[in-house]
Amino acid sequence: MPDRVRIKVCGLKTPEMIDAAVDAGVDAVGVVLSPSPRQVTPERAANLVSRVPGYVAAVAVYRHPDESLAADAQRALPERALHQSDAADFQGALRTVPIDRRVPVVRLGTGFDTEMARHEGSMVLVEGANSGTGREATWHDATVWIDRCSVIVAGGLNIDNVAEVVRTLRPFSVDVSSGVERELGVKDAGMIRAFVAAVREGDRA
Repeated sequence: MPDRVRIKVCGLKTPEMIDAAVDAGVDAVGVVLSPSPRQVTPERAANLVSRVPGYVAAVAVYRHPDESLAADAQRALPERALHQSDAADFQGALRTVPIDRRVPVVRLGTGFDTEMARHEGSMVLVEGANSGTGREATWHDATVWIDRCSVIVAGGLNIDNVAEVVRTLRPFSVDVSSGVERELGVKDAGMIRAFVAAVREGDRA
C-alpha cells in the first residue's frame, strides 16, 4: 500500500495551467499530443514541460500516434519526460521510447486481464474505453491488480468521487483531466486545489 496516493493532472495547455497544478502540489502533469480539445503540438509540449520543476513528473500523452508525431515528440521533449499511450503503441510508433519512460494504458473491457498480466510489476494506467470524456470508469474491476502493479486510475474522477476511490482502492496514483475543468479543455486552479485536498482526505481515511 502506498504511503500516499500520487496525483496527476492531465491535458494542460498553457503555462498558467502548469503553474496552477504545480502550485497545488501535484506529483505529475500531462500534456496531450493526440487529437483532443486539449491537444498541443510537440513544440508547445516541450515549452510547457520546461516550466515543470524536477520534482514533478512530466508526461506526454498519446493515443495511437503515427510515426511522424511520435518521432517529433521524442525529438522535442526532454529525456526526463514519460510517455503514456495504449500498451500496443509501444510495439508500434512509440517502440523507441525506453522501457523506463513508458506508461502503458490498459483499458477496462476486452482483453483487460490479459493486458494487465503482461505488465505485472510495472506502472500502468487503467481507464475506460475513451479518454478525456469525463465518463466514470468501473475502477473496481482493477482491484485485484492494485497490489501487483503500480496502478494509476483514471476515467471520470472529480472532486466529489476521488476521496472514495482513494479510500477503497488505494492505487499508486489518480489521474484527472475534465474533472478539474471550468469549461472544455480549460483547467481551473481552484478545482485543482480542491481535487488535491479531496485526495488527501481519502489518504487520511
